[in-house]
Amino acid sequence: MSRNNLEDIYPLAPMQQGILFQTLLASEASETAETGAYFVQTGWTLRGDVDTRALVQAFQDVTARHAALRTAFVWEKLEQPMQVVWKRVKIP
Repeated sequence: MSRNNLEDIYPLAPMQQGILFQTLLASEASETAETGAYFVQTGWTLRGDVDTRALVQAFQDVTARHAALRTAFVWEKLEQPMQVVWKRVKIP
């Protein structure tokens, strides 16, 4: 993503640093990074007709409204890990 799309950058809180450390440690011991203790996933089964465009737009609207959903941890090639908040993200 481009620098023009940056909303904010700030350091991780100590608890977030611990979570990132434990997740990276777990991913080194496994073949996939998604096996860490802090990986949370929710799934749904939708029945009937689904307006896919409306569903994607709803997720896009919620993401636009809440900065936490546009935030990523960045740590590679940095002295300390940082949180990067994007102004806009595109829901695939």
